[in-house]
Amino acid sequence: MSTGVPSATAPHGVVYKVVDTSRRAPPGKCRVEPSSVKVKSKRIPFVPKEKLIVNTPAPRPRLKATTEVPQGGRRDPDTSHAPAVDWVDQVPPPPGNRSRTPTTPAPSGRTPKPRKGGQRRGQRRKKKPPSTAPPLRNGDVRLMEKRGRGRSRGRVEVYINGEWGTVCDDGWSSPAAAVVCRQLGFPYVVRASKKAEFGEGTSLRILLDDVQCSGQEKTLLECDHADIGTHNCSHEEDAGVVCSREEVADW
Repeated sequence: MSTGVPSATAPHGVVYKVVDTSRRAPPGKCRVEPSSVKVKSKRIPFVPKEKLIVNTPAPRPRLKATTEVPQGGRRDPDTSHAPAVDWVDQVPPPPGNRSRTPTTPAPSGRTPKPRKGGQRRGQRRKKKPPSTAPPLRNGDVRLMEKRGRGRSRGRVEVYINGEWGTVCDDGWSSPAAAVVCRQLGFPYVVRASKKAEFGEGTSLRILLDDVQCSGQEKTLLECDHADIGTHNCSHEEDAGVVCSREEVADW
């Protein structure tokens, strides 16, 4: 059978692609006889027919010859007619030989934006220096709770001579709690707690006892107290505070 469109062209004719429907292997490797095909209708002999599709331009209008006939009765050949079109020249080239012209996009006035972080590739980011806490001084305080560091409430621990310790609640009052809250940056004190309300600091020593403050001192060490490390308390009497950034009304 023949396809309706030629698959290849040649300067002297047209080549058709012939397909054998009974073939089941590449050419040259068939070793089995083709099976017979049952045909109900009459067999029609296969006669290939050439079919050439040529896009010919419209014929140009012929111009009348205006040359005069010379004496002797002979006429020069008419050169006004258009030359004959050769159909071979009109055959399109095969698909594989078509020349492809690369198309480049038209340049635009916009300049491409650089990628973000493109210059940073391969460069290590500078590590921020670790924030260093200010050195501890005698009289600094912190708040601790049963589960860890407290923010605005907790057990009072004071730093003296290189160690942290607790404060006994003997003589512990609101003015003393106000001094601790002011050291921690809280302008108001809610109450002074006693009896280890926020847990016992059993891993620390009791450093202050009998603390008596007026409320105007800068640190607990400026208040009246017993000698550092001298006490008659247990950790069941650890003192604490509850601070606030807003004024709490008394009921």
